[in-house]
Amino acid sequence: MKKALTWYILSVLVLLGLTACNPINDVKADIANERHAKKLSKKIVEYINDDDVNGMKKLFSEYYQSNFELEEEIKYFFDSIDGKILSYEFKYYGEDGSVRDGKWTKQSSIIRLENIKTDLGKEYNISISEYLKYEDDKSKEGIYDLEVRNADRKRIASIYHD
Repeated sequence: MKKALTWYILSVLVLLGLTACNPINDVKADIANERHAKKLSKKIVEYINDDDVNGMKKLFSEYYQSNFELEEEIKYFFDSIDGKILSYEFKYYGEDGSVRDGKWTKQSSIIRLENIKTDLGKEYNISISEYLKYEDDKSKEGIYDLEVRNADRKRIASIYHD
């Protein structure tokens, strides 16, 4: 019985290796993407608190920086948040997109900063969507959607270019 179980486990591992389905690499990639999302969230909060339009603009893809008037949209976004952000809850909702031959061709991630509290007693929620990979047009890799909602979940500002 032990020998049969050993062969079964070995067969499954070989099959996973041959099909390019490597759960260990998938988990490593998920962990790396979540770490990236946490760093990105901290930068966004820092840029909001410092009114750093140029810093925020650099988080958007080259395509959006070149083809849209992001400065005005970012200023409006910043102005829609009353006060400096003191705290928030980070939520990472993982990746979505298109896969071909076992590899991402278009991969986006969704991040939420929930229950944001400011020094003026206001509460907000921010959603961030970012292309991690965009094989057809690398210039689109970066943030493409940034939205802030009030405590009642009513959208008060959005920067969306897809």
